[in-house]
Amino acid sequence: MFRRLIRHLVVKLVTDRMDEQNVELIFAGTLDNLPPVSSKVVRIFTSSTFTDMLMERNTLMEYVYPKLKEYCREKHGLEFQVSANLSFE
Repeated sequence: MFRRLIRHLVVKLVTDRMDEQNVELIFAGTLDNLPPVSSKVVRIFTSSTFTDMLMERNTLMEYVYPKLKEYCREKHGLEFQVSANLSFE
């Protein structure tokens, strides 16, 4: 369900710059026909309560984000940034 929601949101965000077929190719791992990039920053925003998804968030921070940062820098010359909103409610 979550994966479908993310796919739907991404398709809505980029269809003004790309056709839906190219978006589907991106989800399949084909990055050949990307639109021109107006920024050199890739930014991910994470939001959850302080205790919600603690293990998942820690895994992202420890293992996934460092690899994404390295990949963005080495393969595409982009800066990878992470923002987080951790509510204490």
